[in-house]
Amino acid sequence: MLVKLGYLDLSIAWFLLVGVTLLSILMQLDVAKKVLIAALRMVLQLLLVGQILKSVFLLQSTWALAGVILVMTCFAAREIIVRQDYHFLKRSTNLVGPVALAISTLVITFIALRLIIGITPWYRPQYLIPIMGMALGNTMNGIAIALHRFLGQVDQKRGEIMERLALGETPALALLDIRRESINAGIIPMINMMSVAGIVALPGMMTGQILSGTSPVEAVKYQIMIILLVATSIGFGTMMVIHFTSKALFDQRERLCWERLKPRG
Repeated sequence: MLVKLGYLDLSIAWFLLVGVTLLSILMQLDVAKKVLIAALRMVLQLLLVGQILKSVFLLQSTWALAGVILVMTCFAAREIIVRQDYHFLKRSTNLVGPVALAISTLVITFIALRLIIGITPWYRPQYLIPIMGMALGNTMNGIAIALHRFLGQVDQKRGEIMERLALGETPALALLDIRRESINAGIIPMINMMSVAGIVALPGMMTGQILSGTSPVEAVKYQIMIILLVATSIGFGTMMVIHFTSKALFDQRERLCWERLKPRG
């Protein structure tokens, strides 16, 4: 049985964070303001989301559910764009990351709900929102990291890339090492998480299910499913965004067109 927490209980956790923040002030770490603002924002966001989800679950409205999913996807898409140091002058090209995010997470979520869990209808809010949220958050980070690394490396190695093109290499071959490094950067956090799951730490979904009274064995099955599907989503999303961004950097004559981008700011 799940033990319900009151706001007084939560205040204890809050005071612990304040204590660490005060210690950072004494050590002159210059992070106190950032920590407190981030913590306050987190609390307000989660309280708001909790009330919204409560209403969505009660209404059982397809339109309300679609609205929640759309908002979640838009915020994740925006985060991918704002994390980049370079943006394409052609605005539609900047949507490669968000489109890769939407396709990979929607496909994976549908497979999880329709083919694996097999609920009817497959878009029941109690299942769709949590699974979609986990897929979105992790895939967003993977795509953002991979794209940031890719564009940064292309900028640093422009001369080398153009030399390789001049020697007759194709754009795909000239960018092979950069593409490989960028995709690896995007998926390494997920690989690390899979490597220590259940040994160093219990993943969030599994912990929540166990606290709510679910059988540990059943919680483990759900967590394995989520981790495998999220890893697939990250891999598919990062490969897609790097592939299409690579194509956007070259013209029809296979020349590197770095002038198509501008630095952020």
